[in-house]
Amino acid sequence: METGLSSHPQAGTYSTDMTTDGLVLVMAVNLLGPALLTELMLPLLRGSDKRPPGRLVNVAAAVWGAQLPATTTADDLAQLCTHVDPKLNSSGKYFQVAKYLLIHHAM
Repeated sequence: METGLSSHPQAGTYSTDMTTDGLVLVMAVNLLGPALLTELMLPLLRGSDKRPPGRLVNVAAAVWGAQLPATTTADDLAQLCTHVDPKLNSSGKYFQVAKYLLIHHAM
C-alpha cells in the first residue's frame, strides 16, 4: 500500500478575516496549513525499508498566470500572511498567491 497526501484546501478569495493566531485566513487555510501538514507527514512519505515512498499531490490550478515581483523577499511573504494586503484582497488574488506559494513549498 502506498502512502500519499493530497492537498486541495479552499478558503474564499476575498477576505479580511484573521485567525486567532493573527494570520490572514485565506493564507492560513490555503498555504500555511497544507505546508505544515506536509512537513509533519514527511517521515511517512519518505518510506522505509518495509514501505515504498509516498507521494504528495498539491492541487493548484489557480496558479496559472500568477507571478510575484522578482524583488519579493521572505519578509514580504510573511507580511502577506499576517496583514491583509488591500491590493491582493480587492483583486481576489489572495487564493492564487497562496496556491502559488504552496507549489514553491513543494519544490
